[in-house]
Amino acid sequence: MTVYGVDVSILTHLCPADHTRHECDRAQYIAYVIPGGECRSPVTVRCGNATAVIACGRHEPHHRQCQACRNLVVVVTEHYHHAGYEGPAHRIPATVGC
Repeated sequence: MTVYGVDVSILTHLCPADHTRHECDRAQYIAYVIPGGECRSPVTVRCGNATAVIACGRHEPHHRQCQACRNLVVVVTEHYHHAGYEGPAHRIPATVGC
């Protein structure tokens, strides 16, 4: 099983359209990868006269893949950044201090 560790960065803000804090941008960064190893049950694929043996993870749905070909994504950290109010100064809501 290949394990992907992911760091998530979430940017929130306030704007004239919505005076509550809400998400406006999200970015995910791969922190680490632990490889799962080689396929334990490769699949033979045929197209006309050509045949090829490929890993089951490239061909089979998730529930039919071997343990080595499956992927697991783990969220390692979530970082929240608040940009504050973004809009015209004369439209600043009374709830900005919250």
